[in-house]
Amino acid sequence: MAKIELENVWKRFGRVEAVVDLTLDIPDGSFIALLGPSGCGKTTTMNMLSGLLQPTSGEIRFNGEVVNDLHPGKRNVGFVFQNYAIFTHMSAFDNIAFGLRVVRKQPAETVEREVERVAELLDISHLLEQRAADLSVNDMQKVAIGRSMITNPGIFLLDEPFSNLDAAFRAYMRAEMKKLQRELRQTMIYVTHDQVEAMAMADHIAIMDLGKLQQYGTPDEVYNSPANRFVAHFVGSTTMNFLPAELGATDGSLELRLPIPEARPIVLEDGSAKLLDEKGERGHTLGIRPEHLELLDPANERADARGTVLLVEPLGARNIVHLRAGEIDFRVVVPPTIRPRVGDALGIELERKYVHVFDDMTGKALR
Repeated sequence: MAKIELENVWKRFGRVEAVVDLTLDIPDGSFIALLGPSGCGKTTTMNMLSGLLQPTSGEIRFNGEVVNDLHPGKRNVGFVFQNYAIFTHMSAFDNIAFGLRVVRKQPAETVEREVERVAELLDISHLLEQRAADLSVNDMQKVAIGRSMITNPGIFLLDEPFSNLDAAFRAYMRAEMKKLQRELRQTMIYVTHDQVEAMAMADHIAIMDLGKLQQYGTPDEVYNSPANRFVAHFVGSTTMNFLPAELGATDGSLELRLPIPEARPIVLEDGSAKLLDEKGERGHTLGIRPEHLELLDPANERADARGTVLLVEPLGARNIVHLRAGEIDFRVVVPPTIRPRVGDALGIELERKYVHVFDDMTGKALR
C-alpha cells in the first residue's frame, strides 16, 4: 500500500504539453479514477507513476519518497494494460506465477499457494491448467490481473483494462474489481474514458482535459457540483442540458431568463443573487441534468417552458424524451411508464435546487 503525491507535475514532448502542472494527493488504500477523453493526459500520468516516463518537472512521491528517478522495477507497482499482455503459449497457472517464480524467485510451494489464492479470488481456479491462447478475452484479462496481483504491489495501475470486454462482463468486472480493492486495500489508480466506470468504482475521480486537471472529488461531488462546464458535460450518462440565460435580480433573488417564448423566469431564492456581482458583462449558461426536469401538462401553471416532443428513446429502465421549446432543445429522463408521442405539446419544469450557472468566458461554475 502507498500514499501517492503529485506536486506541480509537468510532462512535455517537445512543444506539446501532455500534462500541465498536475497536483494530486492520493490517500493510501484508495481507489482513484483518472477520467477524460483521449489525449487528455491520463495515460501519460499513469506512465509517469509507473516509471515508464519521467516528469519534465515537479515531484512524484510514494509514501513521502521522491520517485522521479526510481527504476520501474523498484517502485512496487503492478500494471494491467488494455490488451491484457499475457504469454499465450503458457498456461494460466504459469502466467499468474511468472512474477513470483521468475522475477522474485520464490520456492515452488509458495508459488503454488499464492497462485491458488489469487485464482480463487478471481474465480479462475478451474482454468489454471488451460493454455492462455485457448481462453476467452474475458478470462485472459482475469489472468492478466492475477499476474499483477500476485506480487502484492503497493500500487495497482490499471490502464482501461476492461475496454475490450463484452458489456455484460465489463459490468461484472467493475463490481469484482471494487470488491477486490476493498479486500486487498491496495492503492489503485484506474485510467478510463468511460465515466460510468469511474463513477461506479472510484472513491475519488480526477477529471482531465488537454493535460489539465479539471476537478478532483468524489463521484457525488463531480456529478452534483461540477467545477466547470467541461466536467458537467463529460460526467453524466445522459448529457446535461445547457441553456443560454440572462441574469437579473428580483427582491434579492437571482432570476434567470431563458430565450424561449412565454418562458417563466427561473428564480433562485437561496442567496444566488450574489452571482450578479461576479458576472460583469459576460454571457452565462444555465445547466440542468435531464433527470432534474419534470414533464407537465402544457396548461399547468408550474411549467417554466412549453415545448413539442421530437423523439422518445426507450432504454428499458428509463425513457429519454427530446423536446424543442422555441429554438432550444431539452432532454428529459422519465420512468418507462411515461412515453409521450412525437408531436405532443408538454410543459417543462426545472427543479430549482439542481440549476447550475456557468460563465461563458471561463466555463467555470458560478452555482
